[in-house]
Amino acid sequence: MADTPRRLILANGEQYIESGSKTGSGRKKDPPRTYDEARDRLVSNIKSTLDLIRNEPAKKKIEGESVFCLRMHPDAIAKSYDPSPILERIPDLRSIGSRAYRSNISDVAPTKRLQKLAESSTTEVSGRLVFVQGPDAAFDRFIKQLERPASSLPSEFKDAISRVVSTRHTPSRRTDYGLHARMARRQS
Repeated sequence: MADTPRRLILANGEQYIESGSKTGSGRKKDPPRTYDEARDRLVSNIKSTLDLIRNEPAKKKIEGESVFCLRMHPDAIAKSYDPSPILERIPDLRSIGSRAYRSNISDVAPTKRLQKLAESSTTEVSGRLVFVQGPDAAFDRFIKQLERPASSLPSEFKDAISRVVSTRHTPSRRTDYGLHARMARRQS
């Protein structure tokens, strides 16, 4: 016991502590499109998709609700780019899941990262599909939010919109009945 060094307690040690400021982890990447470009694309996309949905038979819907797929830009695959600001503005819409997708690199808006990948002869990139469920009226409210002046919308909402490439209804030729059934079981 005589060989262990003595550890003294420092009296009034709080006087020797300095407050420090935490530095940021870096800035977010610039969105692939401006808000105005993305808004114009999404409004026309959602309107045409809603027209298709309204013409579908009721048996393909869950109690008047539809599932849309938000195709996120390949630079926005991290969970931190989740479109939650969109869902906060339209509370009837809810995210019901996501999955990865592959796309031709020429089919998405070019960014610095994608240009570097294209130069290295990469032809495909991965992105994320976010599935959003809600009544048709909620998608109409989504359009109304997009048609509001940009100055009246929060920057987080505009940033989230800028990272969405397109929207579409889940195709009936796939097993979206299985997706609907799983989602209905989850909600009950």
